[in-house]
Amino acid sequence: MCITECIKPREVPLAIVAQECIFVTRDLEDMSQSDIRFLLYYYYATTVYQFHGKGNRIMLPECLKYAIRELYPNKQQMEKKCE
Repeated sequence: MCITECIKPREVPLAIVAQECIFVTRDLEDMSQSDIRFLLYYYYATTVYQFHGKGNRIMLPECLKYAIRELYPNKQQMEKKCE
């Protein structure tokens, strides 16, 4: 089962995650799509998969990365779709 069916990226409380993430340097409303994608990756890695700290990296499932990128695409992805 895909994790995005259990915990949908669209339903993650981004404002709360932003408050708890030590890497956040700006307000949520001032974040780029890339910043928000990072915030979602951070949430899943630390909250769902419980990976914390330097040297404890994991590969997030492709289905999760795809769902996040669909929800918050980067400019290059958006331009390719418009061509």
